[in-house]
Amino acid sequence: MFRPLPADIREAVKPLVVEFLGEALEANIQAGRDRLDEFVTQKAPYYLPIIRNIGDDDTFVNPSRNDTQIDRGSHSRKYQTEQHLLEEGERLLNPDLLIALRAPRNALRSTWTACKA
Repeated sequence: MFRPLPADIREAVKPLVVEFLGEALEANIQAGRDRLDEFVTQKAPYYLPIIRNIGDDDTFVNPSRNDTQIDRGSHSRKYQTEQHLLEEGERLLNPDLLIALRAPRNALRSTWTACKA
């Protein structure tokens, strides 16, 4: 039996919700962005690089949240971003050896020669 994932349901319903709520939703989203900007600017500037580099959909904050709740959510997002960057760095530093093994021997030999030079 097929059971859709919550993320799939959310993505399917999102355009309908945006259309239905329209201006009220946009005003609430803008108020949340303003609240997050105020928090980061005045109380937690160490989140600024993280907030700048994530999409608008990921930066939604309920404007009625207090500083502790915003800090907890921002810290969680910062942790997720740091983990993603660490995984990406590890992937770049430790390339998949299967790719190297499948390459023609001459290509590997020429790569090795170029590295020694």
